Amino acid sequence: MQQGSQLLELVFDAQLASICSDHVVTMHEVPVKAGQAGNGRVLATCFWPVYDDQNEKCFPHLESRRHEHVAQVLGTKLAPGSVLGSDSQVACDAHARKTGIKNAQCRVHTRRGIF
Repeated sequence: MQQGSQLLELVFDAQLASICSDHVVTMHEVPVKAGQAGNGRVLATCFWPVYDDQNEKCFPHLESRRHEHVAQVLGTKLAPGSVLGSDSQVACDAHARKTGIKNAQCRVHTRRGIF
């Protein structure tokens, strides 16, 4: 099982690198309840779906919505001038400013403001 998961990590890393090489990358955060936090509580974690214009998708699973998780997933992999589509979540916006990429608001969130 461990060997199989290690091979899948290689595939995941290659796919994430391919996504990040595209000019337009979209990233969101999706809170989920996974695991036990103790005392009968459920642990709140987060999926960070990342996808590109070619419909490649990765679903990194991290412990929270903290800013450093955006940098952990994207790092400096996005080329300067790339566009990061997000829901303008503060972490994505801060990462965009820090790395010099453009942050574009998610179309769904923009549409909600219009309709």
